[in-house]
Amino acid sequence: VLVTPDRALSRRVSVEMARFGVTVDNSAGQPLSDTPPGAFLMRVLQAAHDPGSALAFTALTASPLFALGKNRATLRPTLGAIERKALRGRRPGHSLEALSQHVLNTRYFPHSDQSPEALSERERNKRYCRIVKKVNEGLEPLTTLNNEQPIKTWTEALIKAAETLAETDQKSGADRLWVGDAGEAARQLMQEFMKEADMLAPVSLHDFIRILLETARGRLVRPGHGAHPRLQILGPLEARLVSADRVILAGLNEGTWPSALKADPFLSRSMRQVVGLPDPEERFGRDAHGFAQLACSPEVILTRSTRVDGAPTMAARWLWRLKTLVRGALGAAADKDLKTPVDYLALASALDTPNKRTFITPPAPKPPVQARPRRLGVTRIETWIRDPYAIFASKILKLRKLEPLDCASGPSERGTAYHKALERWIKELKNNNQTPRDSLSQLLIHGRDALLEAGFTESATGIEMIRFERMARFIVEWEENRRRDGFRPLVLEKKGELEIEAPFGAFTLTGCVDRIDLRPCGKKLDILDYKTGMPPSRNEVKAGFAPQLPLEAAMAARGAFEDAPAYESGGLTYVRVSGGRVPGEVKSIAEEDESTMLAEETLKEVAKWIARFDNVDQSYPSQPRVKFTNTWGDYDHLARRKEWANAPGDEMD
Repeated sequence: VLVTPDRALSRRVSVEMARFGVTVDNSAGQPLSDTPPGAFLMRVLQAAHDPGSALAFTALTASPLFALGKNRATLRPTLGAIERKALRGRRPGHSLEALSQHVLNTRYFPHSDQSPEALSERERNKRYCRIVKKVNEGLEPLTTLNNEQPIKTWTEALIKAAETLAETDQKSGADRLWVGDAGEAARQLMQEFMKEADMLAPVSLHDFIRILLETARGRLVRPGHGAHPRLQILGPLEARLVSADRVILAGLNEGTWPSALKADPFLSRSMRQVVGLPDPEERFGRDAHGFAQLACSPEVILTRSTRVDGAPTMAARWLWRLKTLVRGALGAAADKDLKTPVDYLALASALDTPNKRTFITPPAPKPPVQARPRRLGVTRIETWIRDPYAIFASKILKLRKLEPLDCASGPSERGTAYHKALERWIKELKNNNQTPRDSLSQLLIHGRDALLEAGFTESATGIEMIRFERMARFIVEWEENRRRDGFRPLVLEKKGELEIEAPFGAFTLTGCVDRIDLRPCGKKLDILDYKTGMPPSRNEVKAGFAPQLPLEAAMAARGAFEDAPAYESGGLTYVRVSGGRVPGEVKSIAEEDESTMLAEETLKEVAKWIARFDNVDQSYPSQPRVKFTNTWGDYDHLARRKEWANAPGDEMD
């Protein structure tokens, strides 16, 4: 028997034994809420309570008990496709109808409406949408109930919905849901809720979920059969009633065995004495008695962990006293006799130690030149220069990062909203001949609308508007002064393309410029870029590690952007619009006398970079420049940087 009061340790041992196909009878059991039937019931309730949540929908459909009247094996790929392609990212809505519409409108492939592929795509969307609607129909027993209901009513609705969603093409939902030890425990809990909960007042669905969750957590499921006949995991109290040839006393750390004293939230020490209750320290005596009784078994192994959750631990007081007695009795020979005759830790480590270790080198993929990208945006050029492996993974392997489910709007969405609001505001100024100072209120309206469109909730938008208003006051004053000096906006959020000759053929450089202004002299352009984050430094731009603005200037000089004349650049400017303590900041990268030269030099360097990768012998290394590495690359785990990135030196110039 393994005896420990640490339930987390007992669960870990049970899982480790299952690795070898051994089922151990654990007296601590497993909470019903953690078993497949219990977890499925909770997921059904959560999907009904929050019907627009992609996270709740995905958790429900990922359950092995979810089948929706079909074969689970054939349904799984479709459910995975819905999750990956339609549900990742921002929350679709607040109802299953909104979720269904979002799935229906998702564009998976960039086909035209007239192509056969587009027709098949629409059919695929409809099939995916039908699955969402069938889930909605299965949840109707719960979603059609309004306000507060008796617990019996909620339980009956839950049973009906769960059995409907668990049904397959060969078995009914009841035959799948209420079988086995965990299924039987779930069935008994549902019966108790229907028979014995009448004394409770009607509750909301939210309260019913909390009641069921707490009850299921306290209902332990133990294996009724199939456990090993000679192995058991017991708590200290149950172990007193069992005799065994070998006893392992585990978790002998101070605070675990004996457990630490906890403050009584109701009775102080003096109050306990007045009413005749025992002192809390008496529990130490009971624990010591149980330990002594178990330690007198024929063969005993005492174990403890030196660290728990990364923190050092202290041995239990009984271990200290036993060691003291042994050293007093044996003297100098005690240390030798106290050593474990078998190095169990080494045996355990050997289970996970490979026979052969291979130390990997940094990745250096060399795909065929015809598979390499022939079209990149100016922002991706920066990624290409800093981390070529990211371009290899995203453009050649076609791998993309999966967004979280129901992810909240953050810095990226904030930046999109600020750009959209400023674009609308500048266009209104241009069309209505208004002054910036007179249109501050209109800018605030655009800001609120853009934040809501970006996915911010009403409450989050109220907080974000404080930041946006600070930024708006800064931008209004800056725009007023700029127009007074003779600058005039020409282009806002325009896309452009420029072809660059390369050894393997033309390479297309694309870009979307935030803003191009005509300078007061009338023959030069000012290239501007809004940044809600920290803009790159002047040295980074001049060194070629942030080529966005110089490349946009070179594209503008060649007429790549509609409505902008093919003039040379007279300035490269970042406008930081953070709305924080410093609401805004204007950062000039290059003035009139150097911006054109910087743009042309950057374009030449990029052309050389393109030609370099048109050679099949040129690899795509992962963040080769030590000075410009980051720890948040989307493809660092794929490149396995943690295994080799400590080596010094650059691989590329």
